[in-house]
Amino acid sequence: MRAACSRRRPRAASRRRLQLTVEPADASVYMDGRFLGTGEELAGLHAGLLVDRGKHWLQIVRPGYQSVEQTFEAEPGQQVELEVKLTKQ
Repeated sequence: MRAACSRRRPRAASRRRLQLTVEPADASVYMDGRFLGTGEELAGLHAGLLVDRGKHWLQIVRPGYQSVEQTFEAEPGQQVELEVKLTKQ
């Protein structure tokens, strides 16, 4: 007999949504050290990006532009909306 193994996923109630607008749209977006996609790809998520509750670290980078690092906290019942505009070097 084989034992069933499953991964526990965070309950929907413990997750929050992040709406992110990035300029330039082709800048790369990282959250907590993991690549999420480009600003354009994330803007295409009309319902936002699901994030766990708590503090998170964003880094937005693109060659020829000054990188931006920002922290945010996702609280219960909150949708986080962030707008990041990179400046040319």
